[in-house]
Amino acid sequence: SEHNNTVPFFCPEFIYVGADRLGPQTFLPLNVALDARPKVGNRGEYTLDLIDKLSKYGYLVPEKLTHPEVAGETYEHAVKGWLTEIAPGVNFEFATNRKAGISHAEIDEHKPTNVGFGLSYTLPIIAATLCSVSRAPTLEDQDDWVRDWEESKATNGIMLVIENPEAHLHPQGQTAMGRLLALAASCGVQIIVETHSEHVMDGIRIAVKQEQISNQDVTFHYLSKNEDGSSKFDTPNIDEHGKLDFWPTGFFDQTLRNRAILARKAR
Repeated sequence: SEHNNTVPFFCPEFIYVGADRLGPQTFLPLNVALDARPKVGNRGEYTLDLIDKLSKYGYLVPEKLTHPEVAGETYEHAVKGWLTEIAPGVNFEFATNRKAGISHAEIDEHKPTNVGFGLSYTLPIIAATLCSVSRAPTLEDQDDWVRDWEESKATNGIMLVIENPEAHLHPQGQTAMGRLLALAASCGVQIIVETHSEHVMDGIRIAVKQEQISNQDVTFHYLSKNEDGSSKFDTPNIDEHGKLDFWPTGFFDQTLRNRAILARKAR
């Protein structure tokens, strides 16, 4: 079906990464629109362009978003560091050709098409999330788009919407993704995530328990349908220890049910 991906009028600085991401590609396009502000693209098609642009302009991330595997607070270092949460020890390099309007990446010196889907599906989300909290090192002697973008973010805030960040990720990677999103939200970004992963949810809850984000800044909604076809939602409260006051039926409880069945003694 066709989706309307028009940016809402109420949020000028809006980043959306859909579930239908491109996946492994030999080349990705560059954003040649007149609006030079960095963007990841609804399908992640401008991911490498985004990383290249923020890296060249020296963008920085908050200290809590830096990664211990990579020294430095630059945006590029943070992207490469968080990518190791998905594939420990991975070496990610990229290059752009502005004249040809294309970009390409290498993962451990291999083309993305020769590497698993997880890295290509995850990179747009990592890039977009870190972009949402990044800042220019200075506004002096910067291009107009940098000053305009920074002013707009400071005035209007920024909203990040992500669909299915867990796609093609193992449980450890999904949990790390939840923690990354929670850390970004704790920096003041409004983040809306649609997920079917209890591991992403656990990553967020762990961040609450470890006091990396306040439980008051986290809300979970479980959507389901009434018998008449109308939608309803349940909203369990989360305490400062990451615990929920109730679990709606079907709300990521299948693992517990499966374990209960497996734990039963054979007759």
